[in-house]
Amino acid sequence: MPKLHSRNRRGVTLVELMVVVAIIAILASIASVAYTRYIKTGKVQRLSQIALDVASGQERYRSRNNAYFPAGGATLDYAGNKTQFENLLDFTTPVPAGVTVEIEAWDGAAASDCTICEGTIGDFTKQGFGVRVQQDMNPSDTAVKTTVVVTNLGPTPIVLFEGE
Repeated sequence: MPKLHSRNRRGVTLVELMVVVAIIAILASIASVAYTRYIKTGKVQRLSQIALDVASGQERYRSRNNAYFPAGGATLDYAGNKTQFENLLDFTTPVPAGVTVEIEAWDGAAASDCTICEGTIGDFTKQGFGVRVQQDMNPSDTAVKTTVVVTNLGPTPIVLFEGE
């Protein structure tokens, strides 16, 4: 005698499907946060490398001229002085769009300060230079830019406003 109420259970129930979708959504959100952090870290490292390349050029310039470039405490930006950066500082690193590079030097003889150093150093009694590299990583807030500062007075780049 055949069974009248037997069911062939094939496929998945709606609850099982919803659980799988929820698990996939949670994993995707975790991956998205990790990927965003990875991209920002890479951009900050790129800014640091640009700053270190300019700093190396400053040291080469000083070894040839016994002073840092530019003389007299002026501030120069890469966009307006590309030829000088390339010829005098041997700086050939590609600078991506949206990234600004600025340099400043002081001779240590006069009372001065570094206008681009963002308050990261305070001893201007020695001959020195500062390099500032900036990029706006959050277009919705143009007031805050990720900034990397390198000086001859510090051993490593100083990162300000990382990833904001």
